[in-house]
Amino acid sequence: MNSLNLFDLSKSGVNIAIFERYEQLLSNRREIKKAKIHEVNSFHSLVNILLDNKLSHDDFDGFYFSYEIPQIGKEFDLLKINENNIVNIELKSEFTTIEKLSNQLQRNKYYLSHLRKELYQFTYISSSQTFYSLDDNNRLIETTVSELVKYLLLMKDYFNGDLDELFRASNYLVSPLNTPLKFLRNDYFLTPHQEEITNSIILHLTDNSSSTIYFGITGGPGTGKTLTLYNLAMELSITCKICIIHCGMLCDGHHVINRKSSNIRIISAKEFEDTNFEQFDFVFVDEAHRFYKRQLEKLISDATKSIFKCVFSYDRNQTLSRTENNNDVTGVVRNLQYFEEYKLTDKIRTNRQLASFIRRMFNLNHNDILPDYSSIKIVFAQTDEIAQTYIRAFKTKKYVFINYTKSNYKSGSTDQFGYDFNTHQVIGQEFDKVVMIIDKAFYYNSDGRLVGIKHPNPDYLYYKLLFQGLTRVRENLAIIVVNNYTVFEKMLSIIT
Repeated sequence: MNSLNLFDLSKSGVNIAIFERYEQLLSNRREIKKAKIHEVNSFHSLVNILLDNKLSHDDFDGFYFSYEIPQIGKEFDLLKINENNIVNIELKSEFTTIEKLSNQLQRNKYYLSHLRKELYQFTYISSSQTFYSLDDNNRLIETTVSELVKYLLLMKDYFNGDLDELFRASNYLVSPLNTPLKFLRNDYFLTPHQEEITNSIILHLTDNSSSTIYFGITGGPGTGKTLTLYNLAMELSITCKICIIHCGMLCDGHHVINRKSSNIRIISAKEFEDTNFEQFDFVFVDEAHRFYKRQLEKLISDATKSIFKCVFSYDRNQTLSRTENNNDVTGVVRNLQYFEEYKLTDKIRTNRQLASFIRRMFNLNHNDILPDYSSIKIVFAQTDEIAQTYIRAFKTKKYVFINYTKSNYKSGSTDQFGYDFNTHQVIGQEFDKVVMIIDKAFYYNSDGRLVGIKHPNPDYLYYKLLFQGLTRVRENLAIIVVNNYTVFEKMLSIIT
C-alpha cells in the first residue's frame, strides 16, 4: 500500500463503489477497502475545509488512507509521515463522548510512538466542522484547522513507500511469557474482542448473583488466549488472589510474573496436588486441553466446596498425545453445569502468509492460497550433517530451533540435532522466527494430509508436535526437510 493525494481522491465524488475503486487504484492496495457513506462524507468535508485554508494540491500528497497494521488490526483514518514527524487525522461524522475520542487518540499514540517521531494528532468532527487533539496530559481539547494546517505545511518531504515496512507486528505483540516486563508494565492493548470478553467475564466473576461458575476462553493458535487470560488475572489481582495453573513446563516468564505479582501465583500442573486452592478467590487453568481428567475432577470438587470460580483457556486442536485426545478435557469442561464459553476468532500473532502456509502444509487440498509466501523458507538437506549446518545458519539469523520432544526410553531420528526448545517447552510461548526439521518421520497420505509415523514414545503424536512448534511463530518460518524428497516436493508446490 502506497500513499496518495487526498485532493485527487476527493474528485471521485460520493458514489461509494467508485470511491472504493479509485482509492484502491491510487493507493495500490491489494484489496478494495470497504467504506461507509458517513466516512466518505466526513472525508470530503475535511478536504474542503483544508482547501478553504489555502492548502495547495501538493500539500495533499503523501497521505495513507485507512491504513491497518498487519495482524494487529489497528486502523488509522489518515496518516502522513516524514523523517521527523507524523500527522494523524481521525474522521468522525458526529461527536461521541470525550472518553471515546480521547481513548482512540491515546491508542493511536501508543502504536505510532514506536516510530520515534514527533506526533501531531487530530480528530475532525464533520457535523460541527470542529477539530480536537490531546494536550500534554492526554486530555481531549478543542483546537483549530489552522493548527492542523501549520503541521501539514511542515511535511514537504514525506514517506511514500509501503507502510508495512515501518510497522512490524512484533513491536506490538506482547506475550506475558516471552515479554513479561512489558506485560507487567501494562505496555500493550487488547483487541476490541479481547476487551469485550474480559469485561464480560469480570462482570460475572465479581457478581455474586451470577449463576455462571466456570468460564472457557477458546480459539486457535495466535488468537490471544494466553494474553486474554493473564490480562484478566492482572485486572482481578488488584483486589483478589489468583492462581494460574499452567498445563506445561514453567518458563522464565512465569517465574518473573510470580516474583513481581503479589496476588498472582502461577503453578505447573505437576504442583497441583500440593496446592491448597481455598486460599484463592479465583483459579485459572491455561492450556487446559492438557489438564489430567483426575486433576479437573478434583479442581471442580474444590471449587464447589470452597465456592471459587474457575476460568479455563484451551484449544482442543493443540493436544500433543493420544492420552490428551482420549481424555477430551475440553469436552468435559464444556459440559459442566453453570458454564459459559467465549471464543476468540481473529489471529493476531501469525501473519496471513504463515497461517495460510501451515494450513496448506497439513492439508494440500486447502484452498487458502496466497500469491506471496516470502515469510517462509524451505531448504533440503540430504544428510544430517547438512541439516546441522542449516540449523546453525538459521540460529545466527535469530531463528529459534524447536525440535520434537524426545522419548525417555527410545531414541528418535531428530534427537541428535539438539534444540533451543522442545515442543513441550514452548507451550504458550511465541517467537518472531522459528526453524523446525521435517524428516522421514512424515509423509502425505492419499488424502493429501501430512501425517507422521509412530513416535518413539507411543503416546506422542508427531503431527501434533509439529503443529505445536510451527504455531509458535510470529514473523518468519524456516523448515529444513531432511532426506525426504516427496515431502520437500509437496511443500515447494505450496509456495511456488
